[in-house]
Amino acid sequence: MVVIISNIITNIINGVKAMVSGNLTQKTLQYLPDWSYNRELIDPKDYTYKELLNAYKSWIYICSSKNAATTASFALRLYVAKTSKTSKLLVKTRKITPETKNFLYSKKMSHLDSYLRKSVEIEEVLEHPFLELMKNVNPFMNEFELKEMTDLHEELTGNNFWYIVSNGAGIPTEVWIVPPDKITIIPSKEDFIKGYLYKVGSQEVIFERDEIIHFKFPSPTSAYYGCGPFSAIIHAYNINENMNRYESSLFENMARPDGVLQTEQGLNDAEFERIKKDWNQKYGGVGKSGKTAILEKGLQYKPITFTPRELAFLAGRKLTKEEIFNAFGLPLGLFDKESNRANSEMASYTYMRDTISPRHRRQEQKINEQLLPRYDQNIFCAYENCIPEDKEFKQKTRVENVNAGIISRNEARKEDGLEDIEGADDLYINSNLVPIGTQPDEKELEEASKIIAEKVKAKLNA
Repeated sequence: MVVIISNIITNIINGVKAMVSGNLTQKTLQYLPDWSYNRELIDPKDYTYKELLNAYKSWIYICSSKNAATTASFALRLYVAKTSKTSKLLVKTRKITPETKNFLYSKKMSHLDSYLRKSVEIEEVLEHPFLELMKNVNPFMNEFELKEMTDLHEELTGNNFWYIVSNGAGIPTEVWIVPPDKITIIPSKEDFIKGYLYKVGSQEVIFERDEIIHFKFPSPTSAYYGCGPFSAIIHAYNINENMNRYESSLFENMARPDGVLQTEQGLNDAEFERIKKDWNQKYGGVGKSGKTAILEKGLQYKPITFTPRELAFLAGRKLTKEEIFNAFGLPLGLFDKESNRANSEMASYTYMRDTISPRHRRQEQKINEQLLPRYDQNIFCAYENCIPEDKEFKQKTRVENVNAGIISRNEARKEDGLEDIEGADDLYINSNLVPIGTQPDEKELEEASKIIAEKVKAKLNA
């Protein structure tokens, strides 16, 4: 008999033993992330995670927040792999729909094979301590925020860390996100990872290996830390920031560069500073355009204008934007106001398939590997399918299946989430659209033909 909470009972027993022996320790995450952003540009040769987090603005903000919010907007479902149809479960479950079954058994979900091979039936779990944990992550965070911040940290730094708070029985009760710029992995020759060092100022906390779940993007240069999409486009970020600063300076000076004040007379340091300050106060900025300048000391104003070469860099804005969007996996068609419906739907389809779906797979696999076994070995989680289907093709296929007698009308209605209707469980064939097994025999058809022929003949002779 499969019992989902069997592992919980074992953990309770072990927890009681630990409390008796006095081996339990309790840690509290006391420090919140430091979000005091600065304006320093990033050195691609020696950047820190703090610098990457501080760059959460402009196109980096748009792309990373879009991916994080979209990833978090899909439901994370919990399932149980039943090894026998007669298994009794101690939690509330429901049967999965044919559409969900096809999704879980699809090639893109091959990482679930270890659960699916040993099961005779898959059911969705509706009530479970894990679902409660996701609903009440900690006193200051809900499920959406947890999933969104998890992906956001990965977008910016390639890494995110969950600190799992467990009770005396070993059951997780809270999840806290540890800022990636404040945690260091402690390597081990024997166990690969010995633990994690959390440091803020002079305060240090050592976490055991099983207290932390490390989510990360793949990295070709490190076996311990991930590499996010932002790390690959630091040069593009620097160029974009420099463009923003340069254009900001232009608009502060009436959308053109400064000119020069020339004079043949000599100026001492005090006069130079006074004239410069007075000029900027009276004539600097867009709001002071159109004022008449009164010059002294033989000063003459000569503006400096752009050359065509100097203006050419503005065209680089588009290329920089495209590079940033491509790194984060956002099709430009999602933001093109002039794109038609077909182009928008294709952009959404490729975005979900190539960008969001892989992020779902990374998160759910890590949870299945390191969190859910603490409850039971037969449960697993999976995000709902985020890839939009071709609705017209699906509807056409459904109609063809009904007309060909493959599925009934009620089965087709279930696929659309509609209730059954009376008399719609029969299968129909396309030739005459009558229920299979109810075709009239040859004598009935012959008699019906005679009656129709006589009625037609009588009408013609009338």
